[in-house]
Amino acid sequence: MSNILLYFGSFNPPHRGHTAISKYSIEKGICDELWIVISPQNPLKNNESIIDKEDRAKMVKLALDEEGLASRVKVCLVEFELPTPSYTVDTLKELNSRFPMHTFALLIGGDNQCGFEKWKNWDYIVENHDIYVYPRPGSYCNLKYKRLKVIDDAPLMENNSTEIRQTLISGNDTHKWLHKSVLKYIKDRKLWMK
Repeated sequence: MSNILLYFGSFNPPHRGHTAISKYSIEKGICDELWIVISPQNPLKNNESIIDKEDRAKMVKLALDEEGLASRVKVCLVEFELPTPSYTVDTLKELNSRFPMHTFALLIGGDNQCGFEKWKNWDYIVENHDIYVYPRPGSYCNLKYKRLKVIDDAPLMENNSTEIRQTLISGNDTHKWLHKSVLKYIKDRKLWMK
């Protein structure tokens, strides 16, 4: 039985913060494997600027390859086979059904922890799955559940995909946030660029 850590998000685009927290989780032994679950639609967010799933999956794979993480971090597109909007609880039930040989835990940011009790069937999630919370600037919530574990020493994600998209649209430099291969892909495909 393998312990799989699920890292949900739009990854629109994937950036160095995503790979840093993935690498940390693997190196700290939190999981045997990490699966990046690319979401088609977050029911709690505006999804106007979201690009095609194939583009996002390719960029995630490029970032993982560049970081040398591809052997322990996988891209999971299961949510594109499920009804939208995507609800984490439904995805967990689907994965539990498909892969009974694995145990699944969640990796979420501190900003998601603050709104956790707004998630569909959040009580089922916290009763049946471990949840690892990594820090995000300006977000601290004092939610206490037996299976919720705050990982205080994880790398702090200073930036987010929304800021990166805005920077790309304005034509400013994003090289410090994006992997070279991802930035090249964005430029070649003219994603978020005028």
